[in-house]
Amino acid sequence: MTWFKGLEDNSIDSWRELCRAFSSHFTARKRQPKTMASLSNIVQGKEESLRDYIERFTREAIEIKGAHDMLKCYIFEKSLRNDTKFKEKLGLKEPRDMQ
Repeated sequence: MTWFKGLEDNSIDSWRELCRAFSSHFTARKRQPKTMASLSNIVQGKEESLRDYIERFTREAIEIKGAHDMLKCYIFEKSLRNDTKFKEKLGLKEPRDMQ
């Protein structure tokens, strides 16, 4: 109620504007929990070193509660750049053909 009373007079002209103002005020302050979907959005950048990627991935993975480690490993491996020796050693490169 304090937020609503703090709005300037005539600053809201429609229900849509009120909803937008309400959402931007209250949802921006709440930190959203990390999910496996957010983890799967992390990919090794074109110029990113393996060490930097591992550190960035680990920081995010630690925040996800209740996820199986095997699934985290799978996402980690799939998010590596294709042109790295590390991925090649893991045997994760897609075959060029069936021969």
